[in-house]
Amino acid sequence: MEIALEKSTIRGSTYAPPSKSVAQRLILALSLTSPGKSTISRLPSCEDVEASIRFIRALGVSIDRSDDSLIADVPEEVEIRERQVNLGDSGTTYRIAMGIASTFNRDIVLECGRTMRKRPIRDLAEALRRLGAEIQYIEVDGYPPVRVRGPVKGGKIMIRGDVSSQYISSLIYAGLRSRDGIEIHVSPPVVSRPYVDLTVNVVRSLGGDVELEENEELIIYSYPSELHRFNIDVPGDYALSAFLMAIAAVCGEEVIIRGFNDSLNKVDSEIINHLRNMNVKVRKLGDLVYVSYTDSIEPYEVDLKDAPDLVMPIAALMAFAEGRSVIYNVRHLAYKESNRLREIYRSLSSFGVKVNVDEDKGTIEIIGRGKYNPAIIELPDDHRIAMMCSVIGLATDGRTVLKNAECVKKSWPEYWNVLKKLGAKIEVIS
Repeated sequence: MEIALEKSTIRGSTYAPPSKSVAQRLILALSLTSPGKSTISRLPSCEDVEASIRFIRALGVSIDRSDDSLIADVPEEVEIRERQVNLGDSGTTYRIAMGIASTFNRDIVLECGRTMRKRPIRDLAEALRRLGAEIQYIEVDGYPPVRVRGPVKGGKIMIRGDVSSQYISSLIYAGLRSRDGIEIHVSPPVVSRPYVDLTVNVVRSLGGDVELEENEELIIYSYPSELHRFNIDVPGDYALSAFLMAIAAVCGEEVIIRGFNDSLNKVDSEIINHLRNMNVKVRKLGDLVYVSYTDSIEPYEVDLKDAPDLVMPIAALMAFAEGRSVIYNVRHLAYKESNRLREIYRSLSSFGVKVNVDEDKGTIEIIGRGKYNPAIIELPDDHRIAMMCSVIGLATDGRTVLKNAECVKKSWPEYWNVLKKLGAKIEVIS
């Protein structure tokens, strides 16, 4: 799909997209709950969530969908019922599914999409092997797809923390279904730490026996647990909503975003403080966030090691802050849906933004000046790069064309429609 963007003014109220990170963890937790029915409401409609549902169905869990809700009926015995399941390009689903699949004494092939084939899994696979699982690479050593067979017995395991927090989440889920439990030692630095905490919070809220110990290294104890059935509304997603906040700051009147729930999901809620540090007019009241047009966005230097999903909206805002801004410690962006370090450079440069990226150090330097040229951009299969480009395109005179704009369906299929309802000038070309 190709879309055209023109300079716009957005205003009004909308709901934050429900958090796919929370939704995926809840769906995957169904492999561990007691028999019977659980309900997930405000379920996001996106490819990542559908991937999690396909995996759970492969384990014999019955799923009934109705609008934005899901009713799951967990059988007396959860077991692998299908020998192969395609998990698309969902990194969270794929990696956590590896941990869950490794607890069953039966083979399953975890297929995947094109971009997932480029995302490493070696450290996770080796950890699961040391715990007793059999992991066989089907195409390329160190990368999906894989054949998995358990059962993992449990024990003590060491894993690096600087590649993906999803490896740690996977081992937590594996520990909950293991025979003896898993003692996970994570060597620092730990990237995307809030997502590890999110996994722990979700499984604890469902009765999972998980403990954390933190001194020179992070140690997580994940003990065998049967989670209880649940009825939960998925809270709003701060990282996706950050794109709306960024657009409101550069071309909005006042935009109100509602539907957050910090008691269940605080991941990336630091976006509010980051916006304040850049002098953006933003305030938070309960589950509401208000953002208004700001004519004097200030340059900013920030370490986003623990918030990689905020890099794209913050980088877009930095383009409108006159002067030098720097994002530090985001080398792990190279291992996402695309090499986001390279795609940020390519996309922002297309608009005429002066940007320097050091992949080895994981730094992004942006020299903002506020006014840019419209661009024609062939988007990678990466939803967050598309949304980043929308911030620049909607605040730039002229007609910007984004090709492969349907890539937003991975996390937020209604993104373009939500913007149009808020007043954005967006035309579907083809």
